[in-house]
Amino acid sequence: MSNGFVIDAHTHYRYVGAFFAPECEAIHLLTAMDNAGISHAICMDLLTVWEGAGAGLEPLRDLSETSGRRVYFLGTFDPRRASTCLGALEQAKDWPGFVGLKLHTRSGGGRPRF
Repeated sequence: MSNGFVIDAHTHYRYVGAFFAPECEAIHLLTAMDNAGISHAICMDLLTVWEGAGAGLEPLRDLSETSGRRVYFLGTFDPRRASTCLGALEQAKDWPGFVGLKLHTRSGGGRPRF
């Protein structure tokens, strides 16, 4: 791909749960983006879903800075942890690179239940 503006609108960084990802540091993500012709990416805060509100926001802020703003990030809102999620999102809302929110629940399998 050449001369295109391609955005990966759903990527994860570092913690990937049950998926095998031996190379998961910033340099690996940026190299993969370069190799695929991806100019920018939006990272999901998956760590919050598994470990609690806001757990993944600071690493994503650091990734956004390290990438030269090629990588932006979303916070995660889990309705079962509403108050702690809202606190983390309130803190991150003015951080450079923070561009939005993902509604997510961990439902034990199948479709999320709200």
